[in-house]
Amino acid sequence: INNSSNAVMELLWSSDQANCCYKNVHWSPDGTCVLAGLDDGRVELYEAAVDADNQFVLRKVFDVREPEIVYDYCWNPTMSSVDPSSCFFATTGRDQPIHIWDAFTGSFKSSLSGKTDGDELHPCLSIKMNRDGQTLYGGVKDGVFIFDIEREDCRFWNMHDKHGGDFWGLVSTIACQPGPDQGDLIAVGSYSGMVAVFDQRSKTHLLTMSSHDRGVSVVKFSPCGMFLWSGGRCVGDILCWDIRYAQQPLHRLSREQYNNQRIDFDLDRSGRFVVAGDQNGRVVAYDVLEAPILPSEDATPEYWKTQVGPGDCCNGISLHPTAQFAVTSSGMRHFALDDESLPEPPVDYCLRLWKIELDVERTAQSTSAPLNNDLQ
Repeated sequence: INNSSNAVMELLWSSDQANCCYKNVHWSPDGTCVLAGLDDGRVELYEAAVDADNQFVLRKVFDVREPEIVYDYCWNPTMSSVDPSSCFFATTGRDQPIHIWDAFTGSFKSSLSGKTDGDELHPCLSIKMNRDGQTLYGGVKDGVFIFDIEREDCRFWNMHDKHGGDFWGLVSTIACQPGPDQGDLIAVGSYSGMVAVFDQRSKTHLLTMSSHDRGVSVVKFSPCGMFLWSGGRCVGDILCWDIRYAQQPLHRLSREQYNNQRIDFDLDRSGRFVVAGDQNGRVVAYDVLEAPILPSEDATPEYWKTQVGPGDCCNGISLHPTAQFAVTSSGMRHFALDDESLPEPPVDYCLRLWKIELDVERTAQSTSAPLNNDLQ
């Protein structure tokens, strides 16, 4: 592991190799559990624990299985282990309704079916709960289904009509603006390469950004709620948008990605650091305060870069919400090579738990003043 004097990424625990690749990983909002999806339709739940050697580890509690491949999964954002009624998560898969699961027992709680005219089921490609955990959004073509989780009813929000401006395509990723002091904004990305921001209450289209050459696979708000980060497929650029002035991206971060896989990134709780996986099994961290403001052509310097596996894709990274820990997921689909003379690619289907330190007190080499609001 390559460390700098300002950052440490120390391996604490590693899972056994799975029989297929992982598909991202998410800490629970209270930091007590981890959800990890696999390519065979399973979603595993791990709890954070201390082993006999007094080492911090993850311990598998159960897994749930979808009949088909899992597209996406998410936690209830109000989840707290001291309140069992809040401990649930949602999954969505191919040709399936959204399923709600009990995070204590792994038992099935309910299903949410997205339907428009008639009884035809519209499977959701992406899902996200709003910050109070009462509403769930499910991404489909040109819009989202809005589900009331308690009443189990839904309605369709068409984002491609006169209220949706020029946004269109399969909604592949969804983010809700954090913080009780912010507005009720929702950001969506599509496989048409577009990112758009809407008001959840009025259903008003606010802005659309189309700077991704390929499909958008990840959108995330900064902790302050004023900046939006987006990442796409096949091209490694991660873009930062100031939602108050979004004519062009504010920053551009680069990583190695050249396939259609969703490769995730995360922000630390200060909003200063972006930490991302890449195609070659590495985690790269950026100090946003050192990122040049576009249209500058200067590359954003890497704060540090760390190899987290033997070279297979690091497709997921999730930073602990309150402590200096991170969990990574690895793997991608591998197919038999026709040419036996070619070397076999590295295969790594694994979860890993890390101790990670990001120095928020470090002096930046250059300052991007517009992001200072993110650190207040």
